[in-house]
Amino acid sequence: MHPFLERIDLTTNRFILEFGSLDTGELNWKPDENTWSIAQNIDHVILLNESYFKKIEEASSDTARRPFLARFDLITDLMAKGLAAYSKPDRKKKTHTFDIWKPGSQQFEPSILETFAEHQERFKEVIRQSRPLMESGKVVRSPASGVLFFKPASIFDIMISHEERHLKQAKKVKASEW
Repeated sequence: MHPFLERIDLTTNRFILEFGSLDTGELNWKPDENTWSIAQNIDHVILLNESYFKKIEEASSDTARRPFLARFDLITDLMAKGLAAYSKPDRKKKTHTFDIWKPGSQQFEPSILETFAEHQERFKEVIRQSRPLMESGKVVRSPASGVLFFKPASIFDIMISHEERHLKQAKKVKASEW
């Protein structure tokens, strides 16, 4: 099994084990207005990943054009390194997100964990289907900014790290709850 798929399974299992027994109130509880609830962390992960799935599909098409700067590995590697720094699970500083990735403010039901598990299966399938893309030299554009682009393997790694970061944030909310 590919290490990306193993990490996705591990993260999915950790979310389910940690939060699967929580009720609607517990999943939606926030310690303050500036902190996302557990459910909002999950919703945010799904929103971000889904937006990248669309860009990965676009990059996989025969008509996808490679930006001129993407021909230089140094540039794509620098972009990935910069984004990765914001997605690391151990990052202490809070990061602001783009509007397209802000979670909903509605009351989420416990079924959000089932939705997340299904989403994770889709994520694994996107990775499996992206092997030709990874070998093509094409890049994936950021859904938030068309001037940012990443090698597919780099963005998968960043997306999984981002999930791990939000798992840690959600666990912190749970620990401060009650």
